[in-house]
Amino acid sequence: MPGVQEAMTYTDMLTMYETWDLMDTLDERVEIRWILAGKVGKGEQWFRETTSWRRPVNCSNVVFTQASHLIVMEAPEELGKDISAFVDCKYGSVSTRL
Repeated sequence: MPGVQEAMTYTDMLTMYETWDLMDTLDERVEIRWILAGKVGKGEQWFRETTSWRRPVNCSNVVFTQASHLIVMEAPEELGKDISAFVDCKYGSVSTRL
């Protein structure tokens, strides 16, 4: 990722807090899949436990024990498989739609 693009991802840091605050207003029909890091510090451990149970209705989670907060770079294949399985379960696999 170019440095400028990476920097832009940090320009609006309030979004994650606003999203967290509005979680209780999200329609329960919207399914949530939490993807959590397994290698975490004390603060992150609390967040992981709180996040995964913030809204137990229509919600699931997975913990990547071999990854920290950089799951995309540390476990890309495993993450891709998990996201693919989630999407396939919800919408059907590509092969069944063709």
